[in-house]
Amino acid sequence: MDETNNLKTAKPISPRSAAAAALASVFLLWLSGPPLGWWPLAMVALVPWLTLIAQPSAITRTGYLAIWAASTLYWLFVLQGLRHAHPAMYICWVALAGYLGIYHVAFVGLSRRSLRTRLGGRSLPIAVVVPVVWVATECVRNYLLTGISVAMLGHAVANVPLMIQIADLGGTYLVGMVIVCVNVSMAMMWLRFRGQEHQQSASLAIAISLSALIGTIGYGVVRRQTPTGDPLATFALLQRDEAVVYEQSADREIEIFQNYARQSVAAVQSSSRPIDIVLWPESMFSGASPWMIMADDAKVPEQFYDIYPEARQDPSLFRRTVDDRIDYFQQRAQQLQWMSTPTNQPSGPPNAADAANAANAASDEPATTNQIEPAGDEPKVGDAEDSRSVVALSPPAILAGCGVVEYDDSVGSYSAVVHIDSDGKVVDWYGKNHLVMFGEYVPIAPWIPGLRSLIPPGMGLRTGAGGKAMQIGDTIVAPNICIETAVERVAVNQLRELAAEGTMPDVIATVTNDGWFDDSSVIEHHLRCAQLVAVACRRPIVSAANNGPTAWIDSNGSIVKRLPIGANETLIATPRRDNRSSVYVQIGAIPAWICVLLTAATTIRRKPKQK
Repeated sequence: MDETNNLKTAKPISPRSAAAAALASVFLLWLSGPPLGWWPLAMVALVPWLTLIAQPSAITRTGYLAIWAASTLYWLFVLQGLRHAHPAMYICWVALAGYLGIYHVAFVGLSRRSLRTRLGGRSLPIAVVVPVVWVATECVRNYLLTGISVAMLGHAVANVPLMIQIADLGGTYLVGMVIVCVNVSMAMMWLRFRGQEHQQSASLAIAISLSALIGTIGYGVVRRQTPTGDPLATFALLQRDEAVVYEQSADREIEIFQNYARQSVAAVQSSSRPIDIVLWPESMFSGASPWMIMADDAKVPEQFYDIYPEARQDPSLFRRTVDDRIDYFQQRAQQLQWMSTPTNQPSGPPNAADAANAANAASDEPATTNQIEPAGDEPKVGDAEDSRSVVALSPPAILAGCGVVEYDDSVGSYSAVVHIDSDGKVVDWYGKNHLVMFGEYVPIAPWIPGLRSLIPPGMGLRTGAGGKAMQIGDTIVAPNICIETAVERVAVNQLRELAAEGTMPDVIATVTNDGWFDDSSVIEHHLRCAQLVAVACRRPIVSAANNGPTAWIDSNGSIVKRLPIGANETLIATPRRDNRSSVYVQIGAIPAWICVLLTAATTIRRKPKQK
């Protein structure tokens, strides 16, 4: 009797059995990742699901619903930190978990359907089908509805260096595929032991998994033995535990800026080696005074006329006001740099107070609200060397997580990284490319009249125009913001485009504000994403985060140093140049999309022709 007849005559798998298998798999998956990180369990986590996939008996709709419910529960635990950001995020948290739960259902259903496809009169082997389908579901998840790469299977072994070096060949997809191969061999051995699977299927699965493991470890040994190059710029990575709320008052923004400014000054002054770049976390540099850009033909916002009716008779008032704000922003940066290295400024500090007075002449803010105040108790500097004070030859550059406001035919806001040189001048800026849906933008808002005015300020951000390569001394830095390391393709695609332009970055600098997520495991998941991105791009990553994760990751994905979550400290990092190329950067996710096409080809069946 063939498998088709078995499907028709065999008793369906009970919903209770499907639920038990699904709960077992998601529990093992959860144990393998943060917060516990028992990574060996990832090698068997899919086995309960695989026993369902391998059975010829049908899974009922109730059974699939049970699988979805178990998977949704898994994602609720994995992403529970999201609920801390805002009370409304409880709805988004549950909705996102329910959406992601669909992918495990798809994995089971599509794998079973592909196994029933015959090629040359034979069914496709489970040892080939299941890894391909798993990668296909992860690939679609990483693109559909803007995509999310958090908690991919490969992230379970982020702290196993030999297992993740293949990410420069196929990204986290390839690491996960190897883990799936091991799971298939384990499942086949178990089913063979119970007499439910042929020896041939088990032998093939074992052969594939052993080959994949040996190849992965061998490649990892070779790659890790490759020496890196000279030291790059020295970064001071700032971290504080500053409480944040969705709509923050100007006074609170200024307070946060002051706290970070004091820490920045202390870090540069107390470091045992000269600091080249100070990296501020996402939005912490704004201090109620974002960087502003104005087009030559910028339209004056109606809100400006509401505050200053005289501007209708004096059109230049708006431009003068914006110019004053621009001057103030740079004067504030100069003051910060002067306070960091006072002995290098014999002429004294720039008069930021004058700039503040000019800027505030057209605002309701007191002129002195945003001055950098003297330090009190200084935070720690996470430097392995002693804390001898050094005098830098020039003030450090600043890569500041900061808001940017652009005036053209309308008013646009960006989440950005602003590059301020050692003279306090803004040289360049990078606007966040990958925004958080319903967190930073509403997809349909631009096309519905009147809807944009109803959206809170933080949810109407513009998308930046591609990646940036910022030259600071001899180091080329690629800035990256928040979720962009949690969507693997963002950094990979940006580096490919920059390399084509002849400006391949030496290091990726990530700024983020994970204070939204309290001290939950979301922070650790974010860090693991960055580790795999470092290997995938073969570039070191330095990350400055409010609350964490603040870390220095080398180009092999290993954490060189990191700060404890919630610590008010500064990490000093000097990453090293890595001239190795990455196949994954060159070709991107093409192999993963091939898996999607293969899965589609084996699951979309033609109806047999009637005679």
